[in-house]
Amino acid sequence: MREPFQVPFFKTGIMEQYIEKLFENKKKLIFKLKKEKYAAYMNYFRKENRPFFTYVNDRMEQAQEKEEEAKKLAAKFVGDVTQIYNPGKTSFFGDSIFDYNLLMVYYVFPALALELQDNGRLLAGKICEEWKRRFINGNIGVSDYDTIYGSFREKIFGIF
Repeated sequence: MREPFQVPFFKTGIMEQYIEKLFENKKKLIFKLKKEKYAAYMNYFRKENRPFFTYVNDRMEQAQEKEEEAKKLAAKFVGDVTQIYNPGKTSFFGDSIFDYNLLMVYYVFPALALELQDNGRLLAGKICEEWKRRFINGNIGVSDYDTIYGSFREKIFGIF
């Protein structure tokens, strides 16, 4: 008799599944990012990850202490990212941390703010703090979609 397939421990939790989904198209979303692509990719990212946003929003809405819940969610989020993508290490090596940093700044934080409003901004700030604390090259900041979208250059005479 065969033993049942064992799912690795990091795949059993709901947050871990959401995190894997958040990062599954990392390379595509950050490669040669342009203004037109960013708008479409952000819509795609939000749609594909709606269950994650619903989950964290429900957790934040049900919490009596929003600040404390945001800290817990941030610690869980960053801890799970480490466990899934870099187990047993305190920092990423090579250029991969920069890919994760870009995805966090360009997609995760702005999408949290768009989807969860004030709760999303609070949670993004706490995730950012925890990210900086955990990763050697994790010095990132939180921004919103409009600021990032507005920072892309427009084509001038087809040059840019």
